[in-house]
Amino acid sequence: MKLVIIENHQPLPVKQYGGIERISLFHYTAQCELGVNDPVLICLHGSSISTPNGKVIQLSRNEMNDLLSNKLPLRNLVSDADIVLTNNSELFFPIDLSETNAKRVGVCHGDDEITNNKYQFFVSNGQLKTHIKRKQNFDTLHKKVFVVNNGIDHNLYRVGETTKNKIVWLSSIDSRKSPELLGIIADSINQNIIAAGTGNPYLFNSNKVNYIGPITGEEEKNNFFSGAEVYIHTAKDPNFNDPCPTTVLESQMCGVPVVGFKSGGVEEICYDKNLIFDNISNLINCIKNKDYLQHKPSDIREWAIENFNSIKMAKEYNKCFELIMKD
Repeated sequence: MKLVIIENHQPLPVKQYGGIERISLFHYTAQCELGVNDPVLICLHGSSISTPNGKVIQLSRNEMNDLLSNKLPLRNLVSDADIVLTNNSELFFPIDLSETNAKRVGVCHGDDEITNNKYQFFVSNGQLKTHIKRKQNFDTLHKKVFVVNNGIDHNLYRVGETTKNKIVWLSSIDSRKSPELLGIIADSINQNIIAAGTGNPYLFNSNKVNYIGPITGEEEKNNFFSGAEVYIHTAKDPNFNDPCPTTVLESQMCGVPVVGFKSGGVEEICYDKNLIFDNISNLINCIKNKDYLQHKPSDIREWAIENFNSIKMAKEYNKCFELIMKD
């Protein structure tokens, strides 16, 4: 089967913020490693990807825009595609599949995106439930719907020796991720919290939040998470029902427990669901009592690898692709 993965946002690998782009790259490299499909990655110029299997096609920004606006036919790039996987809605980003046998498949990574692809993937059951609840005509939008959790390359992450009172937060700093809650948490526990990411640090509104700037590259991210006592994930309904946050997976690959809110798919991808709360008061009490220290970092990492490694993600997609090909 010829599988085409389109990643149109940033050159790969991304250096700073870019969870969706990372998942696309992890998926492609996992498909190359499995070797059961013939994977092709279409991405932007400036990408630097080397794999023993598969093929990478780099486009200029204008060429990518033409591909996603029905102006550049896919057959000009890949004439024998079977599955075309994109992170975009067919309504706004049509792709010319004429004179090919390709079937378009969409993946939704957001909590309120338009999802009108005939074959539609979601990245968590919580995300799917949110979309069904918000869209009254959901059942008429898609022919088939699938849920496959995101997966990442666990080899990029490692467990470090736990540093006492090292509490971390990593995200884009915008209203969707509720950074003001981190300031409330830091003030309530009267302890410094290390925060990283891109955006406006004034949104934390607390001198107890130690903002260190953006994280550049996977090694720096690994050093940031490794050895932390706990990672706090503040995305919360109604601001953002986080579907399957990459940072939650990354921190657990480093053996770091996660505390957060019942929002989107957060609860279903966490090692200890008792550390995921409905309200901020219970979350603050959890951090004060350090309930998360009951878990061994090695156990958290082992669980994360078993459930959210990129090879497993690719295999789950392949099962669904087989059904789509028969449809």
